[in-house]
Amino acid sequence: MPTTIDTLAAWAAELQLEGIPQRVLDKARWQLASVLAASLAGRHDPAGARVLDATRAAGRGETRVLAGGFFAPRAAAVLANASVSCSFDYDEILLLGHPGHSSVTVPLALGEALGLTAGEVLAAQVAANEVDGRRLEAGREIAEGALSLPDGPARAMGKLRSAALTTLGADGAARTCEAPVSALCRTL
Repeated sequence: MPTTIDTLAAWAAELQLEGIPQRVLDKARWQLASVLAASLAGRHDPAGARVLDATRAAGRGETRVLAGGFFAPRAAAVLANASVSCSFDYDEILLLGHPGHSSVTVPLALGEALGLTAGEVLAAQVAANEVDGRRLEAGREIAEGALSLPDGPARAMGKLRSAALTTLGADGAARTCEAPVSALCRTL
C-alpha cells in the first residue's frame, strides 16, 4: 500500500501546466516575482551576505545562486537561495506560511540543471505549494485539537511529530529536523 508521501509524490510528478487553473498560475507567477525580489533585497542584509560568502566558500558547482551571481554545489546553492530570500521576510505568504523559500527556489535550481521549461518549473512550484499547504493545514488541525486538552502542549508536539513521521516517513522527518544544523546554517 502506498504511503502518503508516495501518493503526494506521484500526484506532483504527474501535474501538468495545462491542468492548473489560470488563477493559480497567476498567483504562482506573483509568488515567483516576490521571492526573486526578496532574494535580491536579501543580498544586502549582513546575514544574507554571510550566507552568500559561506556558499561561495563551498566551491564552484552546477547550481545558480540567485542573488549571488555565481554557481555553487547544489545543496549549498539551494540552501543559500532559500536563506537569502527570507533575510528581510519580504516574501509572500500563502495559506499558513512562506513556502516560496523552497517552493520557488528548489524548482528553479533543479529546473535549470535539468533543462526544464519555464512551464515545467512553474508546475513544480505549484505542486510544492500544494503539498506544503496540505502538510501545514494538517499540522494546524492536529495542534488546535490537542491544545484544547488539559495536557495540550505536550500532546500537540507528540501529535505533530507523529504527523511528520506519517507524512514524510521516519527518514524524511529526521532529515527535516537535521537541516538547520548544517554547516552552512552554522555560519550565520
